[in-house]
Amino acid sequence: MNYRPINTWLYRARNLGLSYRIILIFSALSILATITEIFGIGIFLPIFQFIRLKGDVNALIADSSLWEHVINIFSYFGMQPTLVLLLFISFFFFSIRQIFVYLRLIYNTAIIQSLIQAQRNILFSNYIDASTSYHDRVPVGDLVNVIVTEVDNAGLKTTLIADVHTYSDGVNNIALEEGVGYIQKLIVSYTLPD
Repeated sequence: MNYRPINTWLYRARNLGLSYRIILIFSALSILATITEIFGIGIFLPIFQFIRLKGDVNALIADSSLWEHVINIFSYFGMQPTLVLLLFISFFFFSIRQIFVYLRLIYNTAIIQSLIQAQRNILFSNYIDASTSYHDRVPVGDLVNVIVTEVDNAGLKTTLIADVHTYSDGVNNIALEEGVGYIQKLIVSYTLPD
């Protein structure tokens, strides 16, 4: 199995400031929400069978071996399966799913906001460390716009961020300019070296 895409994704996530703990918690909340939804929806089949056979437990056991396990679980707790109880269990699983989805949403929002704050801090720190000629060239309003507006949008939308890369072979100086913006269509053109 090729693990390279997973390793690349983990490397990029770590560079953004996501720890393995954050990734694990977010994944666990997503998996738990999915599992509880599966049980919440999956219990409708026994409910429909229960309704179709009018609650006859012996007919349910004869119709499906799954019902034998369901009856054993109910008798372990000293209960008999009823329509109301089955509907309550279904509602319970859907409620638990909603709780996990809510927790995942809150956790996701907190993570995005912390990443946005970290990006703002990096931008401001780089601005402070920049040369005075850069401070003279770039108006403060542009910096404030980038820190307040563009970083928020970058946290919520697909963006392209490219750094300035330069190459010099002694004769030619080649530079890739910095670009920040939303990706709608990206076309890259370059010449292959001989």
